[in-house]
Amino acid sequence: LHVVSVSDLIFASGKGQYHSDGGKSPRPLQQTSLANIVAMMSSPQTNTDKSDGLWIIPSNLLTRTKAAQLADGVFWALWGDLDGGITPPPLTADVAGIVSEALNGADVMAWSTASATEENQKARLLIPLATPVNGIEYQRLAKALNNKLAGLGVVPDRKTESANQIMYLPNKGKFYTTSRSGSGRMSVSVLADEVALIVAAEEAQAEADRLSRIRSDEKLAARLATGTASPIKAFNECYDVAEMWRHYGAKQVGTRYLSPHSDSGNAAIEIKDGGRWISSHGSDAALGIGKVTGTSCSGDAFDLFKFFEHGND
Repeated sequence: LHVVSVSDLIFASGKGQYHSDGGKSPRPLQQTSLANIVAMMSSPQTNTDKSDGLWIIPSNLLTRTKAAQLADGVFWALWGDLDGGITPPPLTADVAGIVSEALNGADVMAWSTASATEENQKARLLIPLATPVNGIEYQRLAKALNNKLAGLGVVPDRKTESANQIMYLPNKGKFYTTSRSGSGRMSVSVLADEVALIVAAEEAQAEADRLSRIRSDEKLAARLATGTASPIKAFNECYDVAEMWRHYGAKQVGTRYLSPHSDSGNAAIEIKDGGRWISSHGSDAALGIGKVTGTSCSGDAFDLFKFFEHGND
């Protein structure tokens, strides 16, 4: 990978929230440059609905598939979606400066979202990186950035922490303003301390899940050795549903989980009492995980084991 000028930065792009290279009506993604985005800040789209709005993924890999972005994506920028503000809330005209100062003076661009009003100045941030990162590193940096924003009192939308989440480009609504502050693309070292904490938490969770799975394997073997009449019931009594979703690649977002099959970035798996789960991800239902009802599905730990490890056989 080589260092390129700001005008050379190329991102995956699309038009409309349903534009995707996968699904029922796939269309190839497009490309756009950072220079084009900077130009759009001054000449934005106007009152454009999300169904027709322009967007990017800050990676040069032309896909909305999360697994592909995690494996092969090359990311040249971070972004933030500010749903709320600090108290008192900052003006969009000031927010780039506030964030840039917290990032050692890195270049930060900000523009109002289409739903922003003068009283509620929601904004999006775009922060070019000095060196590119892969998909795993990107997700950690995105979370680190949101943690930094939260530390400032700014309320970030955590959907940005998914490698395939789309960022809508400047779109002028009833209220629109921009700001830009700092100089030079951000070094990833600026967020090194925050990333180290995230990695430590991931490793601790992975180790806890590993030990939990070993205990579950041992309990299941002991139960089956007694000649239980229902191996499925024994399995469900021995394995934790949340741990299994994590084991198979789901990401925890608050109290919900984001399916590894989702392109939307909206965490739509709920863990219910009694070892049950419900997924409102249409992608999970389309794949036939558990019991399918329309565009949602539900099941237990054994349904996950059956699907992910045995192709539903």
